[in-house]
Amino acid sequence: MSEIKASKDELLRITGPASLIIEEGKALILGAEYEKGDRIVVRRTRTLCMKVLEDLYMRGIIGEGGKLERPAPSDEVVDNWMELSELIVSAESKPTIILVVGPVESGKTSFSITLANTSYYKMMKTYVVDGDVGQTDIGCPGFVSASRVNSRILYLSDLKPEIMRFVGYISPMPNPTAVSSAIYDITNNVVTAGAEIVIINTDGWLNSLESIMAKIGLVKLVKPDYVITLLPEDYTWVYNSLKRKLQGYCGRIIRAKSPAIKRVRSRAERKILREQAYTRMLANANIVKLSLNEVSFINTRLFTGNPLSRSEIEEISRKCNIKVVYCEVAGNHAIIIVDDTDLINEGRKEKLKEVLKCNMVEVRRKGWEKGLLLAVLDENLNDASPGMLKEIRWDSGEIIVKTSYTGKITAIAVGCIKLREEKENIIEERKFRGVPL
Repeated sequence: MSEIKASKDELLRITGPASLIIEEGKALILGAEYEKGDRIVVRRTRTLCMKVLEDLYMRGIIGEGGKLERPAPSDEVVDNWMELSELIVSAESKPTIILVVGPVESGKTSFSITLANTSYYKMMKTYVVDGDVGQTDIGCPGFVSASRVNSRILYLSDLKPEIMRFVGYISPMPNPTAVSSAIYDITNNVVTAGAEIVIINTDGWLNSLESIMAKIGLVKLVKPDYVITLLPEDYTWVYNSLKRKLQGYCGRIIRAKSPAIKRVRSRAERKILREQAYTRMLANANIVKLSLNEVSFINTRLFTGNPLSRSEIEEISRKCNIKVVYCEVAGNHAIIIVDDTDLINEGRKEKLKEVLKCNMVEVRRKGWEKGLLLAVLDENLNDASPGMLKEIRWDSGEIIVKTSYTGKITAIAVGCIKLREEKENIIEERKFRGVPL
């Protein structure tokens, strides 16, 4: 059991895992006040800085890999972030839209939490839009999500998604336009719902001209009142570029301090966090059987062409010496599903082109679809919930999905993320190159 004492105005930096209870005093953490009786849990992959507001005494456990430091004020960002947050929430014009931009592990999420808590304490209707499809905190990876802040928060994952928009990738790079469109749509929705403060936390893709252009495109679309950049010294060129390119498209561009000490998560840790998020989002999900005659199957070329009859499929199977279970043709393009035991090689593809008289043939084995991350759409064709594709029954035209959504499903959108499940837990995530079909 560790005992920690600190004087008023002192800073404490705690790296997790740690669990501490305040026995006496008061502290400020990410814009929220904590006092006697409050428990502070610092997760393994996180570092939190607290500013002591009243002489502090805490007791608790700092686990293996965790540590306590007493940094100098110049090494931390608490005062800078609080000043900026107070400036933003005191703006007379409402709603106020804030876009938070920076590279990976630059403090974007922590600044967003600080601003959200500051706004909440001012009793403003505050929403956070989580625009990082790879390291999302509020919703499910592959989605842009948003939630209203109804209490102080220590982590964005304390919030539950109220609005979700499916992108289908765990990186913005394959389709930055889809990410920007999802952020824009959700921002409009929460503004319509009466939001006074909208905080958009973006992804950390900010290391190339393509990434800069993507962020510029997002700003031009959303037109925020503030663009807050958290940029290390070697990203000064990014700040200068944004200032030059964005004049007239947003209110103010401000460079906030980025923490000098960062807890950098490895690729493996990031993957584990995503898999934990998938598991949370699919907890208590049910197996749902849907008919292709009743729901649309979107974000894929599959089920776009004319399906061949059973007799036509049998003839193709005989001529090509391959067991075809499904085939559809759209102009000169054919999509073919074969038995999962059949060998697919270039020779058989050429034979299929010849028999079908098509220039392009895409072949997949039966079962290729199992585990695809998807979104189920409600009656208004809004993304209602994440789900996982369990099976397509080609003979009966049925789709089997796993989802926690209980309303009427009118469409399914599939992405380029594949999951493997074992005993109700997601144990593996795999990305497609390009699109699954």
